Amino acid sequence: EYHGAPAIIDPVSGCLFINPTPEEMLRFAEKKEKKEAEASRLRTLTALPAVTKSGKRIALYANIGSPSEAMAAHKMGAEGIGLFRSEFLFIGRDDLPTEEEQFEAYSSVARLFEPKNGPVVIRTLDIGADKILPSLSFGEEDNPALGMRGIRLCLSKPEVFRTQLRAILRASAFGRVAIMLPMVTNIDEIRQTRRILSEEKNRL
Repeated sequence: EYHGAPAIIDPVSGCLFINPTPEEMLRFAEKKEKKEAEASRLRTLTALPAVTKSGKRIALYANIGSPSEAMAAHKMGAEGIGLFRSEFLFIGRDDLPTEEEQFEAYSSVARLFEPKNGPVVIRTLDIGADKILPSLSFGEEDNPALGMRGIRLCLSKPEVFRTQLRAILRASAFGRVAIMLPMVTNIDEIRQTRRILSEEKNRL
């Protein structure tokens, strides 16, 4: 019975208005206009330096999951990447991304922020719990949120980990690249990673 009827969704309240009255139409049109004006005003601030009223300089870094998100962040005034969630390069596919694919993704972001001398912090593969890959299967766990995931999964799949670390190391030639390790629980995980990283540096 509502097929083709005009409707308005209020994203703030989550309410749906079917066959809105003229008054409701006017009210939401004014709301929309106000929102667009505020967004336009904020866009004019993106080119300005991030400085508090007291004169303190603030570094603005973005969290991203892909190079396209890095482009959007760069346009909005981000000076670097505080967290590149690399797992999004792995999710939604049946195979694993190659070293070359990962290198292209990481280096394109590094190049983008190199003129600003901004850091690009790449988190190594954080898969497990709610993020599952068909190409990296492992058994069920009592506590998947804290078990075989993050750095433990990477260390248990050394060829996958080494491929990613090589891609990151190669990308570091194009900007200020740093590595973040997810879900670390003990110093041995750091030592193992540093050893693998050193080996891959020497191979490169």
